[in-house]
Amino acid sequence: MKNLCAFLLLVAIPGFAQQSEGISWRALFEIHDARDRVSREARISSRLFQQSPERSNIWRRNRYGNGTTGNKKWTEEIHLNAEKPETLIFITNEPAEYDRLVQSLTSGNEVSNAEGQGFQMLETKTFPSGRTMSSFSKGSRLVEVLSNQKGGAREWIFQLSKTETAAPVAAKDQTPPEITIIEPKLAQTRSLVEVKLSRVFVKVKVTDDSGVRSVMMDDKAVKPDLDGTYNAVFTLPPNLSQKTVEIRATDHAGNVASVQVILKSPAQVPLSAGDEADFDDIAQGRYYALIISVQNYQPGIQALSNPHKDGEALSKVLLSRYKFNPSDVFTLKDPTVAELGQALEKLKANLTKRDNLLIFFSGHGEWDEKIGQGYWLLKDAEPQNQATWISNSTVKDYIRGINSRHTLLVTDACFGGSISTKGTDDAAEKKIYKLPSRIAITSGNLEKVPDNSVFMKYFLERLRENNSKYMPALTFFSSFYTAVISNSGENTPHQPQYSRIDNTGHQGGDFIFTLK
Repeated sequence: MKNLCAFLLLVAIPGFAQQSEGISWRALFEIHDARDRVSREARISSRLFQQSPERSNIWRRNRYGNGTTGNKKWTEEIHLNAEKPETLIFITNEPAEYDRLVQSLTSGNEVSNAEGQGFQMLETKTFPSGRTMSSFSKGSRLVEVLSNQKGGAREWIFQLSKTETAAPVAAKDQTPPEITIIEPKLAQTRSLVEVKLSRVFVKVKVTDDSGVRSVMMDDKAVKPDLDGTYNAVFTLPPNLSQKTVEIRATDHAGNVASVQVILKSPAQVPLSAGDEADFDDIAQGRYYALIISVQNYQPGIQALSNPHKDGEALSKVLLSRYKFNPSDVFTLKDPTVAELGQALEKLKANLTKRDNLLIFFSGHGEWDEKIGQGYWLLKDAEPQNQATWISNSTVKDYIRGINSRHTLLVTDACFGGSISTKGTDDAAEKKIYKLPSRIAITSGNLEKVPDNSVFMKYFLERLRENNSKYMPALTFFSSFYTAVISNSGENTPHQPQYSRIDNTGHQGGDFIFTLK
């Protein structure tokens, strides 16, 4: 009897009925061609969509089935527009459904139990934000597909409309994409580039009239950054003095372009007596640390599990192995914006030009794409209220006001890389450690990172294993960078960053970890 009740309950609630069959183009075209709104709504309802109680023009249904990552649940929507009755919008957030619909739209044969429609692709555009829009036509019918990022997840919007005359068929594109190298700058004029660091930042711009389908660097797919460029970091092991990086771009017409950059590193030079003297001089100053961990938040912001544990582990290794005294290590657990400001003001008042400062932050981070600004979320942060968040520009103002010799900022938070500037620093490469430095090491660039941090695992592990009396932050970073990338997994890729923090007083030096 219980099983029968459960079955009746499922049938009685169409929006939650188990759906295994995806909507077909024939069904969408029938809805689109209906003579009036009442007819359209009847056809939509017959496909087990339910009208939204908040907005009468939106219809939704839940789907259960095999997605790209196994059995899962996802949502589909149909939107009607009273002002533009000639248009119809269908939305899905399941990649497998997007692939099925696009494949059956352009195929002339039956694909995945859906009748092929034989539509012709007109064009594909890639926007600076990384979104893409593709247009398809057949006769007077036009279908536009927009790939959109919503709330950290990808969704695909299919808009159906009609033209008065048949849309023109685009000529076959036979022009490959154009690849422009931005960094290393020397690679713009020569194929062999001698670099001074074992870690090299490569950045390119790719343009194509039909849109860019993919960019590969060393056979690894690279996603576009927020400014539309593509970048990756390559590490040259000590036993490898030369590395060839192949950059390959493919457009939506299948045309391929490729360029090669040959990176050559000089022989490894051991520390000189002058370097050791610089280190000894730096070690005379005091070492301060401000360790900030936030894992308990206001309602509406997901709590985290590991920031306090990671902060405690960092404090322990700094105090036990490195030249940090207990009176100079400050720990803030779940601070408010005001409490963090007070702690930074205290450091500003007490540190001198001979002192060194390490600031660590673990917690939630956010990114405002419209203004290009990153944020830290502290305990009193409110969802969707940036006035209660602390911006990267504010953090940089505090760092600029602290009169230390070297300041190292380490962040393990989403979008942490937004606070720093990508690229190399000639002065740091020359080991001018006496010069002031403002350096950031972040667990990622402009992407989300998981709570269970691979970055922190290897960060702490290398601090515990280090036996060098003096260890520059760049050397330290290079020791765990490859391990983080190799062990972060395909679904949660980490791309740690080491870079200067501009407009804070950086002059080319580097933070030095000094053993006791």
